[in-house]
Amino acid sequence: MGEQVSDYARIAEELAAEKRAQLEGAQAVIKPLTLIACGAAFALAFWPYNLGLLLSLGTAFLAFLAMGLFVSVPAGYVLGRRAARRLKERIGEP
Repeated sequence: MGEQVSDYARIAEELAAEKRAQLEGAQAVIKPLTLIACGAAFALAFWPYNLGLLLSLGTAFLAFLAMGLFVSVPAGYVLGRRAARRLKERIGEP
């Protein structure tokens, strides 16, 4: 019984390390994408629409929040489900 618990702990540690690596890979893509989106939102609000500096910064901030909500959260959800599915496969549950 104790051996089975240690196997579960080892598997959980391996999967946690794998999930950390996946999250680092996702962040390597999401961070530059977010910066580009915020820069584009600021540039569009400031120059063509002449909204002013404060409203343009607000637009860039809203773009940052939107990228976090509509890109980062679903990516984390998908990676979490993938890790849970792999844990079940390694443990042998249906």
